[in-house]
Amino acid sequence: MYQFMLVIVAMALIACGKNGHNESESQQFSLMEIKPRNITLKNTYSASIRGQQDIRIIPRVDGYLTEVLIREGERVRKGQTLFIIDQVSYKAALQAAKANVAVSEAGVANAELIYDSKKALFDKKVVSTFDLVSAENMLNLQNHRKMQRKIIFHLQSLKVHPMVLWAKSLIAKVTMSVRVLKKD
Repeated sequence: MYQFMLVIVAMALIACGKNGHNESESQQFSLMEIKPRNITLKNTYSASIRGQQDIRIIPRVDGYLTEVLIREGERVRKGQTLFIIDQVSYKAALQAAKANVAVSEAGVANAELIYDSKKALFDKKVVSTFDLVSAENMLNLQNHRKMQRKIIFHLQSLKVHPMVLWAKSLIAKVTMSVRVLKKD
């Protein structure tokens, strides 16, 4: 065992001896001098920007946007026009409602003539109370139809005006995801 250890120590001394390189043969490296200087580094990062306050903009009517008057992220003021919605169908409905009001006014005028005629004939005892009351009811019906059609006309006129969407809050940053559809 003692001999075995002596052999291992001898081998270790031989292995730790010269390994074939001269100490005078050290490798030479070139040196580089580092000087301070300004360098611009360009890096690209993925990011998304969100506003401090997101505002959902919902029109009171349906339709296609014909104009977008603001850019995303732009500050807007209360009352500022943001979008304009196509008004063709709403203007047509407004004209139809206006025509219906005119038809109702003609119906009222006709019912007034009939009522006045029946009243004069009733005063002369030519027509019955039933005929006079029927004419009066028809006049009332025509007046109510006229009022109803005027209300519809008014509501249609309100639909044409909100085709322009205004900012409702005092100051806000607009974030929008709007798809503008072009007409063919």
